[in-house]
Amino acid sequence: MAAGVLANTAVFTGFFIISFISKRCCNCFPRVFYKIISWIGVWAILDPLIVLIVDICLSQYEHGDWFRFFRFYMIKERSIQSGIVGAYLTFFLMFGLICVNGFLFYYYMIFVHMNGRILDLYKRLSGTRQTFFIPNDNEVSLKYLQWVMHRARTSEHQNYIITSETKKVYDEVGEQREIQFVQIYKIIDNKYIRKNRMFTKDYDGALMEIP
Repeated sequence: MAAGVLANTAVFTGFFIISFISKRCCNCFPRVFYKIISWIGVWAILDPLIVLIVDICLSQYEHGDWFRFFRFYMIKERSIQSGIVGAYLTFFLMFGLICVNGFLFYYYMIFVHMNGRILDLYKRLSGTRQTFFIPNDNEVSLKYLQWVMHRARTSEHQNYIITSETKKVYDEVGEQREIQFVQIYKIIDNKYIRKNRMFTKDYDGALMEIP
C-alpha cells in the first residue's frame, strides 16, 4: 500500500545523500540538480495526497491505496466498524510518511540546497551587528601587528621605541569605551625621535593602522 510513497522517499533520500557527499568531498554540485532534487522532494511529500485524489476521482474504492486496509478489515471481520479501524491505520501510516518526507525536505532545503543559501539568507536578514564581520579599510590582522613589533624589537640598529596607551572615548550610542594605541617611534642619528607607525584597537576588537 505504501510502496509507492516509500519508493519516492528512497529516491529523494538517495539524491539527498549524493548531493551532500558531493558538496563535502568534491566541493561542487551542479546547480540544476539542486532544483531537480527539490522538486523530487515536493513530489515525495504530496504523493500520498495526489494518490488519494486520483483514487477518489477514478472511484478506485476497491483497489486504491487509501482504501485497501478498509476493505481488508471489513471483509475479514465482516463489519464496517472493523473497516474504520483500517481507515485509521491508513491515515496514520500516510500521515507519518508525509511527516518523514517533510522533515527530509526541510533539512535538505535549509542545509543542503544551493549550499545552504536559504539559511544564509535568513542569517543575513535576522542577524545582529555582531553576527557579521566587515573589515575596515585599514584593518590588519593580529599576526601582522605581532610581526611589525617583532621586527622593530629585533632591528639591527635597535633604534625603535614601542609604546602603548589606553584612552576612553564615547561610541555612537554614548557609551564609554576603551581604545588602545600602539605607537612605534624611530630614533634618527641618536638625536631625534620620529613617529614611525601607529596602530589602534577599537572597542569592537578591530586592529587598524593609522596612516
